[in-house]
Amino acid sequence: MTIKLNTKSLGLRKTLEIHRGGNTLKYFAGLSKKANAVIREQIMMSEVGSDDIKAVLNVSDKLSDVTIGFEQAFEDMLTDELKLDGKTVAKVMDNVSLDNQIAYVSYVYGRVNGAPEEEATSDPKE
Repeated sequence: MTIKLNTKSLGLRKTLEIHRGGNTLKYFAGLSKKANAVIREQIMMSEVGSDDIKAVLNVSDKLSDVTIGFEQAFEDMLTDELKLDGKTVAKVMDNVSLDNQIAYVSYVYGRVNGAPEEEATSDPKE
């Protein structure tokens, strides 16, 4: 079974199709976990006291690590799962914010889990 994906939030004007199977679900579950790790570290960063330099540095380093990991995984997803060409991937990576990348992963994960288009986590720009 294939599902159609809206790509407006990626700055694209086309609908993409991906297969909805166990491997795809597992792939997007892993990518969703990476996105959640970024959010978790962003929350930790907002809660750490600025007077505790050691804690700020530790949280900042962890946030940098999980962000780099997520960004790479997101870029891989564009190529490997969505089958976008290099030029299109570069355009998306240059123009789509981290928050919108995370929102798109949530949207696709919802769609892969069977949520209809109207109920899947929507694009924050729409």
